Amino acid sequence: MAKKIKILLASRALESPPREGGFVILKDIANTLDSARFIPYMLSMKNKTIGQIRPDRVFSAVGWDKIVKIQYLIAIMIRSSRYDVVHTAHIPTLFNSRIMRRITAYSHVRGTRFVQTVTGIPKVDEKQLSKLLWGDYLVFQSPSAMARAKQVTSKPMELIVPWPSDNRVRYDPKRRTRTRKSLGISVDTNLVVFPGEFKRMGIDISFTDCINSFLEKCPNSKIIIACRFDFQNIGGEIASKFPDKVVSIGSASNIIELMEAADLVIFPAKKMHSKFHPPLIITEALTLGASVIVSDVVDIDIGISSRLTRLNKPVSWTEFGVEMYDALQKKSYKSKFNNPFQDMVKSYETIYLGVQKSR
Repeated sequence: MAKKIKILLASRALESPPREGGFVILKDIANTLDSARFIPYMLSMKNKTIGQIRPDRVFSAVGWDKIVKIQYLIAIMIRSSRYDVVHTAHIPTLFNSRIMRRITAYSHVRGTRFVQTVTGIPKVDEKQLSKLLWGDYLVFQSPSAMARAKQVTSKPMELIVPWPSDNRVRYDPKRRTRTRKSLGISVDTNLVVFPGEFKRMGIDISFTDCINSFLEKCPNSKIIIACRFDFQNIGGEIASKFPDKVVSIGSASNIIELMEAADLVIFPAKKMHSKFHPPLIITEALTLGASVIVSDVVDIDIGISSRLTRLNKPVSWTEFGVEMYDALQKKSYKSKFNNPFQDMVKSYETIYLGVQKSR
C-alpha cells in the first residue's frame, strides 16, 4: 500500500471564522481530500482533530492582525519540513514572498514541495510579480492572473476556479422560504443582495444612481446592501434615500442565507487590486441558485453558468442598473446546478501527487 501524503494546508487558525477566501477554500479542500491517499493538516489553536483535518498547534489567538500573520509565517517556517506538501492560498506580497522563498529553500532540502494558490495579485509591475511567485506549482483562479504569470515565469501552473464545498454551501428551498419570510419579502418581490465592500471595490455614494436606475424599471424589488468595512457609512446614506426599498446591514454573518433567498446577487466592482479574484462570493451565489451580475473587472469565465452576467465594457452606474433589470428578466435561478467543487478537489489531488513525485 502506497504511503499516504502528508499535506499542510497553511492558512490562518483552523478555528478562525470563515471570512477570508483562501482560508475557506483550503479548509473545504482539506475536509474533502481522499483519506486513502492524503493526510490533511491545518494550523490550529488546539490539539483537536476536526473532521478529517489534523491540527498542527501554533496559534494563541484567532484573528488576522499583524502579530498573528507573523506567527503564521514563523509556523510554516518551523513546520513545513515535516510535510510532503505544503499548500498555501493567499494574495502574495513582497514581504511574505521573501519569507516564503527562504522557507522553500530550507524545506526543499528535506523533500517538501510547495503548491501556491495565488488568490489575487496586488498592483505590481512585471519584475515585482516574478518575485511573488515562489511555489513549485502555481495555481491561479482567474485567466488574467495566469496570463500575467506566464510572462514572467516558466513554472508549471494551472487555472482552477474556486468553488465552495457542497457540505458548506448547498441550496435549501425550505431555508430560502424561511429567510424571505423573516425579511418580509413576498413571493412576487425581487430580492437583490449586494455582498462586497465600498472603498476597496472603488464604490462611493454615486452608486445611488445605479439603484435609482434599477428601481425605476423594477419597482417591486428589495435591495439588501451587505458591505463590510463600511466605515464611512456609504451603505447607510444610500439606504436613507430609498427608505422602503433599500436596507444596509454592514457585515452579515448570514450571507449564505441571504444569497440563497436572493433572486439576483450583484458585484459591481470598479477595481480588484489585492482582492480575492474571482470573489468566492460569486461562485457561492451561483451554487445557491441566484442570478449573478458582475462588472467587467471581475475576471471569471462567462460560460461557467447561464445565470452569470459579466459586463464586457465599462458602464455608468445608470447602465449597470439597467443591466440588473435585464438579468432579472432572463433569470433561470433555482434550476439544477452541478457544483464543480469535486472537480476542483480532484485537480488539486492530481497536483499534490505530481509535486510529491518530483521530490
